[in-house]
Amino acid sequence: MTPTSTAPAPLTLVDVRTRLRDLADRAVALVADRRHGLVAFSLVRIAYGVILLVDLVVNLPVRHRIWGPDAAYSLERLRADGGDGSILSLYLFARTAWQTDLIYLALAVAAALFALGWRTRVVTPVLFVLLWSWHERNPFVTNGGDNIMRILLLYMCVAHVSAYVSLDARRARREARTDRYDALAAHRATRRQLATILHNAALVACVAQLCVLYGASGLFKAQGEVWQEGTAVYYILRVADYSPWPELSQAVYTVPLLVTLATYAAVVVQIAFPFLLLRPVGRHVAFVALVGMHLSIGFLMGLPVFSAFMIASDLLVFTDRELLGLRERVRVQVAHLRRSAARDPGTARPEPTPARVPVGALTTETA
Repeated sequence: MTPTSTAPAPLTLVDVRTRLRDLADRAVALVADRRHGLVAFSLVRIAYGVILLVDLVVNLPVRHRIWGPDAAYSLERLRADGGDGSILSLYLFARTAWQTDLIYLALAVAAALFALGWRTRVVTPVLFVLLWSWHERNPFVTNGGDNIMRILLLYMCVAHVSAYVSLDARRARREARTDRYDALAAHRATRRQLATILHNAALVACVAQLCVLYGASGLFKAQGEVWQEGTAVYYILRVADYSPWPELSQAVYTVPLLVTLATYAAVVVQIAFPFLLLRPVGRHVAFVALVGMHLSIGFLMGLPVFSAFMIASDLLVFTDRELLGLRERVRVQVAHLRRSAARDPGTARPEPTPARVPVGALTTETA
């Protein structure tokens, strides 16, 4: 007697509706119930604030020659160019050197508070306005890293960027330990859910911006003849204005195989970037490749600020689980190194020497 096989029951309209409803509920829960990218946003916040603050400190001695009233791009020319409303900058209202210094100092303070994570809901938009004003004051000294930072910072105005390593997080933990009755609990829950949706939307917008940036850059490169021939890196390293280390640049562009591999790798990684984000391994490969590319640009071409901003922005492709797991692995390794150092034979105490026993005291058992 052969067993009879039962065919699966056909899907009914009710089943289809139920499955679609479950799928929609999961999608809504994914967006509205939990905030994603909290660790990445916190790391980007710290990196942006520190890089910007260092850049301001480095340019402090020459700030008047670049952004002051007597700069090559003077305030009068700035007002003339922005008379039609195409330029929006607080420097348009500056008349003297001390007023431009006040805006410069305010930007430095905002960058420091942003890195510390103090009242980021207020500091982030203030930093965006001050940074925009600073870039518009003299657009001839900006770079691509400034542009991507400014775009992502606009999205970060509605994101929760101080969940980790911040003064806001410390204050939130302290307030959470305070048991008090809140008559507006339901209202606060609604606001919290709306903030979660905006946060996740900001994360999607930031990652989408990176995909557009790298994808478009790779496609534009692929259309160039020198990129198709694999010689673009050679010509880039021969530009005198972007060669802070001429001897090192020469050592690179005189190796044809290295030049060809670097040229094609830059095109392939940038075009494949949006697709590499679909898998964890792809994200790791893309991040390592882009870090190598940006470090090369920052060192060989003398654009460290651009490279630092781009590397910091690329952190947004990682999930909280990946970054927290990496932190845990680093902790384990550090603890292992500390235990190994504690057991170092060079620092161990010498073993005590055995006491002398008279020959006549030896018995059969001790012998």
